[in-house]
Amino acid sequence: MTKDEQIIETLKLINFTNFSLEENHPVICKHYQNLNWDATKTIYDIADIKLHIWCAILNYLYSGIWGEYTALTNLSRKAFGMAILKEKMKNKRLIALTEINLEKERKDLINFLSSTWNQVFKAHETYFNILLRFTRRYKTEIKNIIIYEAPPFPKKGNINYILIEEPKPKGPYFTSIYNALKKGDSIQNKLISNNVLFFDLLMLPIPLSSAIRRDWSTINKFKINGKQLPVVLFEMNLVHFLNKLNEEGVNLSPNIKIAIGTPHLTALGIYNHFCKKSYKIEVGYQNIITSLIECNTKENKKYLKNYVVPLFKSSFVNASNNPDQNLLKHALTR
Repeated sequence: MTKDEQIIETLKLINFTNFSLEENHPVICKHYQNLNWDATKTIYDIADIKLHIWCAILNYLYSGIWGEYTALTNLSRKAFGMAILKEKMKNKRLIALTEINLEKERKDLINFLSSTWNQVFKAHETYFNILLRFTRRYKTEIKNIIIYEAPPFPKKGNINYILIEEPKPKGPYFTSIYNALKKGDSIQNKLISNNVLFFDLLMLPIPLSSAIRRDWSTINKFKINGKQLPVVLFEMNLVHFLNKLNEEGVNLSPNIKIAIGTPHLTALGIYNHFCKKSYKIEVGYQNIITSLIECNTKENKKYLKNYVVPLFKSSFVNASNNPDQNLLKHALTR
C-alpha cells in the first residue's frame, strides 16, 4: 500500500468500522499488517494495534506526518496539552504548570478519547440503521444531507454529541438542527422523520484549532492523492453512505439539498475544490455536487437581509463560525 492508500484506509477504519472491538477483528489486524509497523510480529494484540492506529491518524491530522510512529509527535502532544490546560483552567482558576503531570494527562485523555469515540460511533450507527428502516418501511427518499466537521471535543462526564441524548446536548450545533427541522421530538427523530442523512466528516472528537483547519485546506502535507484532507473526507463519507443507501434500495430525491455546517476554514477547501470545472467524483452523485456548489451571494442577501450570509447557499455557519438555524432552513429550502 502507498502512503496515501494507508491514510485513506485508516480514515475509513476510524469512520466506518467498529474500532471498539476487544477481539482480533480481521479488518483491524489486516490493516495493522499492511502498515508494516512490526514485520517480525506474528501475534497481534488488539490493544497494541489500536494504539498504533490511533497515534498514526492523530499525528497525521495534527501535522500531516505519516510514518511508523508508536507515540504522539510534538504537534499532537502540543494540541492535547493545550486541551488539558483549558480543561484545568475552568472557572478562570489558574493552575501552575508544575501541578500538572501532562504525560499522564495525555495518556488518560487518549483513553478517554477512545471511549468517547466508541459511544459516538454507536450513536451514529444506531441513527443510520433506523433511518434505513424508516425509509424502506414508508417508501420515502432521502431529501437532505447535513454535514458537520467532527463531534465536539468532550469534557469528562459530557460528550455533547448531538445524537447522544443523555445528558441533553447543548450549544449551536444541537440548536441549529433541533430548531430548523419541524417534525420529531429528538435530534434522531427529527433527522429520520425529515428524511435527512447526517454525518461528520471525521468521527473523531479531537481538539481542533483554526491553524489546523487552515493547514488542512492549504498545506501540501495534508494532500491525499492530490486532494486536500477536507475534500477527501467529504468524498469518502459521501460515497460510503450513499453506497449504503443504494445497497438498501433507498433512493435520493431528485431535488436533494445539502447543508454544510463545518467551520469556514474546513468548508473553504471543499468549496474551492468543487467550484473548479474539472472536478471528478463517482458517477451518480453529480446532482449532489451541483447542489453543493450553487452560489449566488446577491440572492442570499436579499433573502436574509438581517444576516451575514456565507458565500455559498449550502453553508449554514454564521459570521461567528457557528451553525445557524435560519441559515440551515435557507440551505434546505432554497
